[in-house]
This record gives sequence, structure tokens and C-alpha cells, in this order.
Amino acid sequence: MSYYGVDSELLSSQALTPVSTETVLVFVGNSASGTANEPELISSYSDFKSKFGASTTLGSDGLATAARVAFERCHIKQAVFISVGVGAVSTDVDMSDMIGDATEQTGLYAIQKVYPKLGLVPSLIVPTIFADESDVREAVEANCTKINGHWDCMYLYQVVENVDEVIEGTHIVNAVNVRSRKRGSSERGIPCWPHVKLGNEYIAANIYVACLMALADADFNNIPIRTQGNLSAAAMSGMYLLDDQTAPLVMPEETATQLADSGITTFINVGAGRYYTWGDGTAALSPTGVDDERSRFTSTIRVLLMLGNRFQQIWRNAIDAPLDLSLRNAILAEEQGYLDYLKSQGALLGYPKCEFRSDDNTVETIQSGKFYFTNILTVTAPARYIDLKIVFTSEGYSVLLAA
Repeated sequence: MSYYGVDSELLSSQALTPVSTETVLVFVGNSASGTANEPELISSYSDFKSKFGASTTLGSDGLATAARVAFERCHIKQAVFISVGVGAVSTDVDMSDMIGDATEQTGLYAIQKVYPKLGLVPSLIVPTIFADESDVREAVEANCTKINGHWDCMYLYQVVENVDEVIEGTHIVNAVNVRSRKRGSSERGIPCWPHVKLGNEYIAANIYVACLMALADADFNNIPIRTQGNLSAAAMSGMYLLDDQTAPLVMPEETATQLADSGITTFINVGAGRYYTWGDGTAALSPTGVDDERSRFTSTIRVLLMLGNRFQQIWRNAIDAPLDLSLRNAILAEEQGYLDYLKSQGALLGYPKCEFRSDDNTVETIQSGKFYFTNILTVTAPARYIDLKIVFTSEGYSVLLAA
């Protein structure tokens, strides 16, 4: 083929379409400017800067760091941000400001404003600054359980780091020391460790993992059936301790699995500098197992919470309507239909069903205006371990002896 004259051609787009996800990430931390303790729905990093500003020192304001990860690294369409320390462009934010006050709905308790102000039900709460203090975890826990008296979600927190977590004189991870600093054992919590390097910035793992979880949800039709484990962390180039960035951490997969078995989500290098998340459990998981089987995998808890939140959102308008047979049957049919849909999507196994039980619903309960429904279901477990057994046999040599 010969070429002559002027021509043009279309190349692959350099612009990435932001991923739309129904997973509502709520980041809580400090900012350079903005209004304190007021949730804002943000759709881009420029949008974030217009409302909260950004320090010129990378990593000094937690919300700006989270915004860069969410919008510039993971290309998420929107997330909610709450500043609890306006003008505090330092990671040394007063933890009393972070915790806040329940009555005044400040600090972490400002999460209670998300639904009334934005009409959004939080899915994952992500503190961008975290201290190794039980009252901080208690405040996070309090604000992911029955938000506004109704909604439930999970939270991701950073396991506080210490140089003792690496073997002296090396940067090989010491799993025992990391596990000793996990703290907390709630099925609502997802502890993450350590910091990861994205570009020239060192990011707390919980921020990055939360964004990857939201992207995974979108891939599964916004059903949170995918755990946070084994997700491509393509944007990162290494694992580091925040206070020791002289060299990346070296963590064999065996060590990462020890952390995962303790409910800690971390990362593995699968070769050629490619990293993946590692760990699928909740904070309730320990090397000895879990007290309640529902607490083992994050996907199980998240699907159960999703069903509860969804039920309340759908049937809120039915309150004070006539408590008659048509309402009962409508609820049964709608719930069963959604359970069947989840099964068709691979999120549930077996024969999920919604029941209206006579043990729960008596003349007394009905005449007092109460209906009770029960969903019975099995959430699909993740493929945590797949093994191939290989057996050698000498039988094949017989073909060489055939006439």
C-alpha cells in the first residue's frame, strides 16, 4: 500500500471513564480548608480541591490523599468526604476531633449526617488518620452500626505500624509483630497493613483497599460478593513502613497468608513488580478461626448488611399503610424475587427463601402493627484455596513394550 497526502486515524482514548459504583465510600480525616464535620459528595479531585483545598505537602492532609487515590488512581465516580480537622495539614490530628461528639454529630459521628443530607447509605467507612487507641475504634464501630437508627456498613482501618514489624537489619516482614498490633476483633472491621507507594506518595493501605473494593463491586453488578483479596493493585510499586521509606518491604506469600489468616489485609508481589491485595477476612478472624461462621469472610457480612439496608429502603413507605394480606404477600414476593436474583448472580447458593413465620407473627404482634419476615440463605464463599493433586504412574511405559 502506498501513502500520499494527508490522513488521520483514531487511537485508543487516554481519558478513562470514571467507574460508577453504588458502593458509598465515606472518607473521614483532615483537610486544608472547607467546612468541618459536614459530609460532601465529591465527584473529582478538582471538585475536592474546590471544597476542601489541598496541602502542597503530599500525605499531610488525609482527605486530599484519599481523593487522589479515589479519583486519579482508581477513577471512581464519586465518594463522600468529611473533614474533622480543617486547617490541620498534619497527620498529627487531635484524636478527640477525630472521635467527635455523638450529640453534636462531629468527628466520626458526622457520618450520621450522610443519609439525611445526601440521601446515601454508607457502605464502607474509611478513616484516613488512625491511632492505636480503643476509643477511636469504638467511635468507628458506633458509626457503622444502625446509622440514623437503620443502616449498617463496614469500615477499613490501618494497623498502626512500628519498625519492630521488620526483622532487624532487613526489610523482611515479621508477621508475628504485625499480628500483635492488629487490635480489634469486630466482624465489621477490615484491618489493613502496611503503607503502599503510589507514584511518589506513600498511602495507608486501608484507603487503597477501600477503593479497590468499590471497583470490584462494580464488576459484580454492585453486589458485594467479591472479597477484598486478590485484587489487582496495578497502581502501586511497593510496600513500605511510613516511618522507614529507605527500602520496600519484602513479604513472602507465606507471610502474607499468615497475616490474612489473622484477618489482616495486605499485599503480595506476584512477580515483575505486580502487586495484588491479599486477605479476605474480617477483623473477627484469627488463626484459630471465628466464633460465628458469618464473620469469616467480608463478602458474607457485606451481603447480609446489604440485604438489611435494602429491605428498609424499599419498604419504608409501607409504614402506616394497611397491614393486610396484600402487603404481606407483596413483601414476600419482592424479597423472594431478589433472593432468586442474587442466586442467579452467584451470590447465594442452595435454596434461599423469605418466610413469614407463625412463631414470629401472632395475633398479638399483628394487632400491635408488627410484621416479621425472615430471610434464610447461604452466601457463596470465596474460592480461598484451589489445589491440584498430581500422581506419577509408570503405567505409561507399557506403550514402549507393545508389539
